Amino acid sequence: MEHKKSLLQACVLVNNGVASGFQALDSMLIKNSSRVDDLDLKEVADFLTATEHEVVWAASSAFANSLIQGLNMDNEDDDDEEEEEEEEIPEGSEEALQSLRRIAGFISLYLETQYRPASLFETLQALHDTLIPLNDNIPGASAFKCSVARACETWWTKNEVRTFHLDAISCMYTYHTHKHIHTNFDTHK
Repeated sequence: MEHKKSLLQACVLVNNGVASGFQALDSMLIKNSSRVDDLDLKEVADFLTATEHEVVWAASSAFANSLIQGLNMDNEDDDDEEEEEEEEIPEGSEEALQSLRRIAGFISLYLETQYRPASLFETLQALHDTLIPLNDNIPGASAFKCSVARACETWWTKNEVRTFHLDAISCMYTYHTHKHIHTNFDTHK
């Protein structure tokens, strides 16, 4: 139960806008993905109340949205000269994508639990909306996009609510990343 207490404390701090909460939550996601300290957030989630699930996903959503905002993915009108120049990668983008990838993994893990708060979907939607505008030149972008597409696919195959919001872009991303397979298939019809 120590892990439950630590997770909830980190999430309360995030929900109150305290910077150390973001670091603590990210640290727990790192420990979960590497299985340090025998931390298994799925097991922790199995013992959360409905209110606690909401606290966790409100914090995860706030964390994801702050990371996404830091990626600065505004698509301004580009002219031909700007397209030829290499896009500048914002400082800290690689680390932000690693954290976002862990959040996508946390979503996938949560889809195996019984309780899925609305803020879980909102977090997945925010990650989903980064698939197209995210600069592929950022180290880790491809792995992040695959993690998000996989989480969207899991949501879709489990026939969760609001599935139609997630399938079009994630399918387009999957098609785009594997279009050589589709192209070869299309030519052999």
